[in-house]
Amino acid sequence: MPTYPLPYYEGDQRLSFALLVDVRTAVLRHGFPELTRVDMETLYVSLRLFLYGEMGRVPLDPPVNSPTTQLPIC
Repeated sequence: MPTYPLPYYEGDQRLSFALLVDVRTAVLRHGFPELTRVDMETLYVSLRLFLYGEMGRVPLDPPVNSPTTQLPIC
C-alpha cells in the first residue's frame, strides 16, 4: 500500500525552499543539467502533487509570496 499522497493541510511547512534546493542538488550531483527558474517552478509543482495529490494542486498564477515566486533565477 502506498504512503503517498499525504493528507494536505495549509500549515504544512515541509515542502520548503530548502527541500527544493536539496532535490536540485541531488539532480545536479547525478549529472543532470542546471535547473532554470522555470524548471524549479515545475519541480515545486511536481513535488507538491506527488506529496499531496490533488489537494496539492497549485494555481497557475501562484501568490506573490509563494515559494515559486521567491526562487532565485538560475
